[in-house]
Amino acid sequence: MRPLWLACCLCLVAAGVDAPLAMAGQHDAARDAYERAAALYPMAQSPLLALSELARRQGNRPAALRALQRVFDLPSTEPERSDPWWRYHVEQARNVDELLEELRRPFQPGAAP
Repeated sequence: MRPLWLACCLCLVAAGVDAPLAMAGQHDAARDAYERAAALYPMAQSPLLALSELARRQGNRPAALRALQRVFDLPSTEPERSDPWWRYHVEQARNVDELLEELRRPFQPGAAP
C-alpha cells in the first residue's frame, strides 16, 4: 500500500497541466484526480490551485474562482495546512540508502551475474 502523501502526489502529477491527462484533453479525468488529491489532503493548497488553473485553461472562470476561494478558506498557518507537494522533493528520496544499495548489489564482488 502506498503512503497517503504519495497517493496525493501521484494524483497531482498524473493530472498536471502538462501531464498525460491534461495533454490528452481528458479534463474531467484530470479534475477528478485533483479532487482525489484534495480529498486525501483537505488542507493542501496544491490540488486546489491546480483545479483553479485547469478551470481557467478551460475558460471556466466561475469554477476557477471557486477553487481559489477554497484556498483562501484554508487555515493561515502552515502547520495546519499539510501539503505533500511542499515536501515531495524530500519524501521521494526517503529511502535513498536502501535504493542505492539495491542498485550497487549486482556490482559487488562475488555477486551472481
